Amino acid sequence: VDVRLESISAGNQRARLRDGAVDFGFGRLMSARAMEGLNYEHLFSEPLVFCGRAGHPLADRKELTAQDIDQYQVILPTPKTIIREEFDRFIISQGISRFTNTIETVSFEFARNYARTSDAVLFQPLGTMRGELANNTMVRLNFGRGQLMGSVGITTHAGKALRAPAQLLVQCIRDEVKEQGLE
Repeated sequence: VDVRLESISAGNQRARLRDGAVDFGFGRLMSARAMEGLNYEHLFSEPLVFCGRAGHPLADRKELTAQDIDQYQVILPTPKTIIREEFDRFIISQGISRFTNTIETVSFEFARNYARTSDAVLFQPLGTMRGELANNTMVRLNFGRGQLMGSVGITTHAGKALRAPAQLLVQCIRDEVKEQGLE
């Protein structure tokens, strides 16, 4: 069995599922309109977090505002990604329409490395930052806590059963989620 992991946007995921190019998607829940013709299995809820390097000037501040964050370069996912759509709704609720100095990327590797070597603020799912937070190279900033949660799960084509190898991989993902206590 060949396994290929692809990092794709929600729109591409929907198209690849519908045309049978991929067996399933693992990630955040797409918009209701995008889910037409697809099934979704919720596995866990995950916060989106703002992080800075260890020793970041905002690291010890108790109550941060959007204006505090806007004093620094902010690394965001590109437009039209699920996470960016969640971010855009959140930041509007904080009284600003956008940050003034941003880097937009879908490269987690670039974003983490850049943030570790600068005063930039990084916006990512908590799961992508666990290693850096655990080894204290990055710190979670006190902004948006509890306000940015999203469902993570498995998306499949509604009219198509998964083949046995894909079913096995999905079960491995479910088992890992359970083992990590994320459910």
